[in-house]
Amino acid sequence: MDKKKKQINRETKEWEKEELAYLKVIGENIIRIKKEKKLTSKEIYEILDIDKSNYRRIEAGKTNVSVLLLKRIANTLSVKLNELVES
Repeated sequence: MDKKKKQINRETKEWEKEELAYLKVIGENIIRIKKEKKLTSKEIYEILDIDKSNYRRIEAGKTNVSVLLLKRIANTLSVKLNELVES
């Protein structure tokens, strides 16, 4: 692999790490707000009509959530979307 490709590869890995960290922040925000509102995960994923395991991955920051699903989660938690995505 030449120098330029190695540099691109390193840069790609760096933004992938940043994205994974951002997904984790979103999950942590959902958990924090859920606790503040005294809601359970079950109540939320049932209202959203999504699979329990999918919801758990969202909270764990292990899945890339669509903007539309994030908006539904924000509505369910009675917060603005930016409250879920801000670090």
